[in-house]
Amino acid sequence: MLQTGGILALASGVYWSQSVFYASLMAFLALCAVLGAAAPSRHKILASLSLLLLFAAGFLSLNRPPPSTLPFYEEKRFYGTVAKDPRAVTGGVSVEIDLRGFAGPEPSGEWSPLSGRILLNLRGEPAKPPSPGEAVFFRSALKPPEGFRNPGSEWRPFYFRRAGIVARASAGYPGEVFFASPKEEGAALGARRVLGDAIGETLPGEEGAVLRALTLGDWSRVSPGVLAEFRKCGTTHLLSVSGFHLGIVALGAMALATFLWSRTFALALRFPAPLAAKLLVFPLLIAYTLLTGSQVATLRSLVMVLIVLAGNLICRRVSPFVSIASAVLFLGLCDPSILFDPGLHLSVAALAGLFWLAPALREVLGREKEEDGVEKLLPKSRARKLWDFVYGKGRDIFILSASATLATMPLSAYYFGGASWMGLLANPAGVPIAGALALPLGILGAFVFPLWEGGARLAWEGAGASISLLLWIQGRLAPLASEITGPFTTFLPVAGAWLLLFSFVLFRKERSSARKRLAVAGLGALLLAGPPLAKALEERFDQSGHIWMIEAGHGESVILRLPRKGFRPPLWIVADGGGFPASTFDVGENIVLPALRTLGCERPEIVMSTHPHPDHVLGLTAVIREGKPKYLWLPASFYGDFRYQPALAAAKEANTEVVWIGPGGYDREDAGVSLAVYPAKGPEENDRSIALVARFGGAAVLIPGDVEKEGQNSLLEQGLSGHFAFAAAPHHGSANAVNERFFSNVEVDFYLVAAGKGESLPSKKFCETVDKLGRAYLITGKEGALHGVFGPSPPRIVEGAR
Repeated sequence: MLQTGGILALASGVYWSQSVFYASLMAFLALCAVLGAAAPSRHKILASLSLLLLFAAGFLSLNRPPPSTLPFYEEKRFYGTVAKDPRAVTGGVSVEIDLRGFAGPEPSGEWSPLSGRILLNLRGEPAKPPSPGEAVFFRSALKPPEGFRNPGSEWRPFYFRRAGIVARASAGYPGEVFFASPKEEGAALGARRVLGDAIGETLPGEEGAVLRALTLGDWSRVSPGVLAEFRKCGTTHLLSVSGFHLGIVALGAMALATFLWSRTFALALRFPAPLAAKLLVFPLLIAYTLLTGSQVATLRSLVMVLIVLAGNLICRRVSPFVSIASAVLFLGLCDPSILFDPGLHLSVAALAGLFWLAPALREVLGREKEEDGVEKLLPKSRARKLWDFVYGKGRDIFILSASATLATMPLSAYYFGGASWMGLLANPAGVPIAGALALPLGILGAFVFPLWEGGARLAWEGAGASISLLLWIQGRLAPLASEITGPFTTFLPVAGAWLLLFSFVLFRKERSSARKRLAVAGLGALLLAGPPLAKALEERFDQSGHIWMIEAGHGESVILRLPRKGFRPPLWIVADGGGFPASTFDVGENIVLPALRTLGCERPEIVMSTHPHPDHVLGLTAVIREGKPKYLWLPASFYGDFRYQPALAAAKEANTEVVWIGPGGYDREDAGVSLAVYPAKGPEENDRSIALVARFGGAAVLIPGDVEKEGQNSLLEQGLSGHFAFAAAPHHGSANAVNERFFSNVEVDFYLVAAGKGESLPSKKFCETVDKLGRAYLITGKEGALHGVFGPSPPRIVEGAR
């Protein structure tokens, strides 16, 4: 309990700037944990005083003043060192850089010192991804780290502060980025780089990339496609160096050390072999942790294993709870912000499932028919013995993987928007391949390489064959995977799911009373079902329409929620998906989809693209692929355009019906909601956008795309006019999209302008025209995501759209 109190005190200090209420609640629980511990009174007093120090340490760790000399929004030259392993993303690489200096854009500019960690997104894929410690020189403009302010992005500022990232930047590779080998590097980083290169030379394909991740914890070579398959199959944990890996190293080293020590007569007489083996394992595990980059899961597992080994050395049994709590507290003392790392939460949840849920499942699924005395004496055939062995081991693997999957599934759905059920099938197949073949051979090769390079490469080739089998199995299972998404949009349903699992554990214990079991199960069911049920009721009784314009720089994306008559769910529409033409950042995956889930939309009914310009269409591919809408509306004037190929492929994969809007437009009535689509006409591509008008209960909104003057005239000729509560500003409010005739005939209360910070949009002509007509306009670059409410009450802008 003392460890739990220390963890909560640290966490409350870290979270104080995010939420005073929840931080105070954690501090109160920390005090309760200390006062409720089974310890002498004087120890409780000292522990209570130490909580203040832990709170202060947590608060100061996350509230460091940022560097005041960062040149934001100015293109300059920078240099620094790679801080962590890069991550491959679609079309590029994301890497954290520790800055060392900067200079003006001119080659002759003098360098000035600069410090701080930034997140650099590379447009382009280096043939050899950079390693930690390498020097990097690049040309870019720094931007604030918070990113875009949208529904579902509230965690981003806290994440960047927790990670110590003070700015973001992007650069093209090659051309704007140059990497150089470090003049000096530590022994662990050097050995890791040499081993990684050797594995890459032995296995140049995906097998080598996966083996690097398995053995060294280096994910930089694993392609986004393979990572997506691991995620869909729920086997991503295999690539993270954790207790699974350290356990294999510890068991193998202890077995070898015990064998060699016991065969040496002089040593065996002086010191018992089992005790000596445990002592020798300590430095070996620490060395392997340093070799793999000292990641969160590895450090947590190292501390736990060392605590258990230390307990064995002094002949004292350490409970799982004490070892987990001590490991988390140790990591928190080293870096308090790590207490809010999702990876740490998932690893602790998996351990809880293995230690407490697995025994209960084993009682239910692991019961075998008891043999009587005569059957026990009868000899068994070899086939029966083999079957009993395979069945028993397979059952144990299934129980362990099911326990870890069930314990982590609510957290995965909460943090990442979905959790895969396929882990229940993929883990029993993948864990034996990785744990019995690929990982032992990979680690063996790593330790043998300095002594026998040929033997190490032979071991890695064997590991590569087993990884090929693993990738083949996952390639077959990934298309069949489905994810659970709701109701885990808040933390209350997560707690409810855990309470239900805990009630199942209590049902397997004879000492727990039936009243306690039912109380825990009832509270868990209430927390699990209560928030989504309240959200559903709120949507049913909310007869107002809602419009959100997402902040995505210069790109445009609009989300509509329109109430339908009766008890039918609201109609969700996504108009355009935003996008950055020269960037690896996927607006659909990172902004639009999280916003939809946060707003309560699991599946939009209609996705519409006004025109195929990249700042409108690039984000739609992920929305279609993951959101699986019923309909995709596209302008027929762009039929066959290559820019729609990714969206059409995603629609085919999601079984989405594609509707091409041609001359004459398209009308649809749906339970009180009237939708009309007008195809604009004109010489330019912008003038061929399709415009959406959504009406219900006397209120209306307009999404005109990027129509300019000629296109606006064609819309007026088709009869588009009247009063609108909200309208997206045509072509982001540019001057060539201001047609005074159109603006006079289309009466809009609020114009929503999609324009990023530092841009020249909206234009002066747009602002003057709107002011002259007595209308209002808001800009995403200034306000963040814009949220408007309309009908049946007068339209209004909601403060705090996020």
